[in-house]
Amino acid sequence: MTHISLRVIILIMVFSVTTLAEDGNLTVESRPSGTTVVLQGEYELAGVTPVTFNQNLFGRYKLTARRGGYEDYSTTVVLTGSEPRIVAFDMVPKTRFKAGIRSVVLPGWGQIYSGQKTRGVFYTAGTVLSLIVYAAANNDFRDKRDTYNDLRDDYNNARSLAELRDLKPRLDAAQQEAYDAESVKNFTVGAVAFVWAFNVIDAVLFFPDRGYSIGGPASISMDTGDQFDRVQVKLAVRF
Repeated sequence: MTHISLRVIILIMVFSVTTLAEDGNLTVESRPSGTTVVLQGEYELAGVTPVTFNQNLFGRYKLTARRGGYEDYSTTVVLTGSEPRIVAFDMVPKTRFKAGIRSVVLPGWGQIYSGQKTRGVFYTAGTVLSLIVYAAANNDFRDKRDTYNDLRDDYNNARSLAELRDLKPRLDAAQQEAYDAESVKNFTVGAVAFVWAFNVIDAVLFFPDRGYSIGGPASISMDTGDQFDRVQVKLAVRF
């Protein structure tokens, strides 16, 4: 009697799973397969392609697909309940060129784009720090240049030999300080340029090459035994 009851329960479970699979109104496929997809709308669902959502969804949903080494893909899907819908798309690989262009625009962006977030933050922070140092050095140079120009005007307008003798050492010292400040400013300009250029080279040369597959295709199976004496659910993922 126990075996008969268990068999009925299992048959109901199998029938229910089969019915859901047939009634699913959204199937998502991608190339390559094994891509993670997320549906956001009245409900939030996730799966790995190829996947069929069996909830008979209704309304507007945002579909987002993500996979390492590829651009994110997103689209809007309008579902009408039981009417089946298939969404198929190709994932666009990330490239060295795109990473390099991003790093030209903003240091660190190319590394973040390629999945190297720590390196990207390092280059962004390094560039911001070097720009701050440059700004400080540039302001110091301008102040000392203005001081030198004022002393030079005073020296040129001096009316006596005593004034010239008094101003000459101060003028020479101000000139040297302005020259030193300009050298520091030029050095900081070179530092900014170096960090920026090296960041671009790093984004291109050390762009990660991913020659492997992540994810599916995945399959789920149920093992009930020869005599319906056990229930075992198996999840298989092929890499």
